[in-house]
Amino acid sequence: MRNMKKRTTLFSIILLIILAVAAVYFSQNQSYSTFKGDDQEFAVKDTQNITKIFLADKNENRITLDRENAGNWVVNKNYEARQSGVTMLLETLKELKVYAPVSKSRYETVLKKIAQSGIKVEIYKGSNQPTKTLYVGSSNMDHTGNYMLIDGAQKPYVVHIEGFHGYLTPRFITREADWRTKNIWNYSFGEIAEIEISHPGEPEKNFAVKKTGPGVYKLFDGKGSPVDRYDTASVLSYVALFKDINFESFEVTKTKAQHDSIAAQTPMTIYKVTDSNGKVRKVETHKKIMKDKFDPETGDPIEVDRDRMYGVIDEDLVVIVQYYVFDPLTAELGEFKSQNLTP
Repeated sequence: MRNMKKRTTLFSIILLIILAVAAVYFSQNQSYSTFKGDDQEFAVKDTQNITKIFLADKNENRITLDRENAGNWVVNKNYEARQSGVTMLLETLKELKVYAPVSKSRYETVLKKIAQSGIKVEIYKGSNQPTKTLYVGSSNMDHTGNYMLIDGAQKPYVVHIEGFHGYLTPRFITREADWRTKNIWNYSFGEIAEIEISHPGEPEKNFAVKKTGPGVYKLFDGKGSPVDRYDTASVLSYVALFKDINFESFEVTKTKAQHDSIAAQTPMTIYKVTDSNGKVRKVETHKKIMKDKFDPETGDPIEVDRDRMYGVIDEDLVVIVQYYVFDPLTAELGEFKSQNLTP
């Protein structure tokens, strides 16, 4: 009987210990999602009211994103912002949530890392003073979130987005080139007033397509004379191609002098598109010369890149474009005349 009582007492003690440990465990895990206080309010719920975002890193990269009246965003006052990047950043700011506190023993280490390599994020809502300033640090050990600190707070936290496994640093971009849109032309049908295509050295291939009425486009030769008979459907289909045309990347491997040298060469093809507002976007394409490249099958040297070429936009910006994207645009006058001809 005494042994039974001892076993019962021992079981009760063990059960109480288990329950106590479980209570602490669930209490701690629940607290991760129910933190309160200004120093944990990382999210910006009303992102539609954000008018400007400033980001800066320790490598002296500075980015200012401004919302324009039409809802478009510009980068550093000069360039159209890549909308997908802006959307991702706004969604991130809206969904930020504390995942866990940083233990007191790691405060100093985490704060030091944020000070050394963190990204400063200022959020504005119409005034000259930011409504919120965040410091985005590195990811935690298991990459479930990032160490972050609100300006003026003393405690850093691990911050994440619920349902997303990974760190958030790539969403806070601080390189200007990564924010700039890579779009060249993006017109809906009817927004184009004129398209001019020139093939230097082969003037007989040159042509222009001009809008002469609502939904009406006519074909002209390289001398500006109207073409009497051509395939109307082919012309209209060609105009529709100038939608969502992008370059692959900025050319960042060469100096400004080398860029000027590329632009000074005779281009392969010249594309000039004028929209209904009179805005002109001109692109010249140039061969991309290869060095020390060989065909893996034949061993023969590859002198020209077969997949990519240089594009010079508005006689200034040198970018990398793909043949795959530009080949459909590289039409010749004869292509429209050689179809089933109609007046």
